[in-house]
Amino acid sequence: MIPISEIVNGEVTISRSIGTRHGKGIVVLNISQKCALRCVYCYSSSTITGLEMSLENVSKVIKEISKINPRLVILSGGEPLLYPTIEYVFQMLNDNNIKFVISSSGMFISDRHVDMLKKYDVDYIGISLDIPSRYDSKIRVGSNFDKIVESIRMLVNNKINVGIRMTLTWTSMYTIEDMFKLCSKYGIHRLCIYHLAPSGRGVDTYSKLKPSREIETLFLNYLMKLVKYYKNIDVLTVTEPSDFLTIALLSSNSKREFEDTIGRFYRRCRCSAGRSIISIYPDCTVYPCQFNNSKSLGNLIYESIEDILSKRYEHSYCTRCRLYEYCRGCSIRVVERFDKDCTLYGLYTLAVSARLNIDDWKIKLLEEIFST
Repeated sequence: MIPISEIVNGEVTISRSIGTRHGKGIVVLNISQKCALRCVYCYSSSTITGLEMSLENVSKVIKEISKINPRLVILSGGEPLLYPTIEYVFQMLNDNNIKFVISSSGMFISDRHVDMLKKYDVDYIGISLDIPSRYDSKIRVGSNFDKIVESIRMLVNNKINVGIRMTLTWTSMYTIEDMFKLCSKYGIHRLCIYHLAPSGRGVDTYSKLKPSREIETLFLNYLMKLVKYYKNIDVLTVTEPSDFLTIALLSSNSKREFEDTIGRFYRRCRCSAGRSIISIYPDCTVYPCQFNNSKSLGNLIYESIEDILSKRYEHSYCTRCRLYEYCRGCSIRVVERFDKDCTLYGLYTLAVSARLNIDDWKIKLLEEIFST
C-alpha cells in the first residue's frame, strides 16, 4: 500500500492504529469464496456457490499463521461475513493473539456482527464501494448502495473504524471527489484506492475497465489536491507500487527532498508479494498476494508455513528504470522486465510531450531514470 496522505501531508489519522507494531508482515486469509455479488473484475472469481474453508482447516491454518507472528491478518474472501461460523474464526484468531481486521462488501453486516466485532476488539473494517451512488451496482453487480450506507452508519455509531475500498476504473475515477465527500459525511477516515488486477474475472475485463497509465497519472496528480484538502482522510493506493515514486516526485520541491522521501518510504511501498505479504485461499493454498493467485507457494495442508516461506519466491522485477529497487513493479503486471502500467512512466510521457506541466528538474530526472 502506498500511503499517499503520509507522503503528501506528513501525517495520518487511523492507519497507524491498524495492526500491531510487534509482528511482521501481513496475511490475507480468504476463508470463503462465497459472495452474493458478482463484481466484474473480482480477482478471486467469487460466486454464491464458492468454496469455503472447512472448520478443521480454519483451526490448522490459524495455528500455522500464529507461528510467524504477523503484524496483521486481513479476513477476506469472497464475503467473510457469509461464513456460517464466523465467530469461531474470530475466537481462534483471538485465542492465538492475532490482530485482525475485515474486508467486506458491506452488504451483510447485522447487529449480531457488530456485537461480535466489539466482543473481539475488531476496530477496523474495510468496505468495498466503487461509486458513491446507486450506480455502484453497474460494476459491483448485486450491490445495494443504501444498504452499504446503512452498514457504515451502524459501524461508525458503534465506534468501529470504517475504510472504503475503491477500485479504480474508467467509471469510478470520475466520482473521486464525491467519494471524499461521502467519507467526510459519514465519518470515514480511510480510503484505499485499488488499481485493477489482471486476475480472476479481471483477466477478461482488465483492458476494458482499466484507464491508461497516463490517465491514472493525471488522476494521481488530481488526487494529491484532494488529499491536501481532506486531511482527516488517510488515502492509500494499492497494486501499483510505482504510485509511490510518482507521488514522491510530484510532491517534492527538490531532488534532495525526492531522494529523502523514497529513502524513508520505499521499504513499505515496493512490491513485497511472497515476502512480507502472503494470501491463503479456502483450499489452504498459499499465494504471493491476494491478486497474484496463479502460481502457488505451497499448501498448508501438506507443508508448514515456515517451510513455505523459506522457499525463495521469484517474480520478474521491473528493471527498465534506474529506481526499480525502490518499487520493483507489480508482480502480476511485469512483462519482459517492465510494468506496463507504471504511473512513473506515465508521468514521463506526459511531461516530455508537454501534456502535464512539471518543474524542469523533474523532467530532467525522469529522462535520467528512463534512459535505459
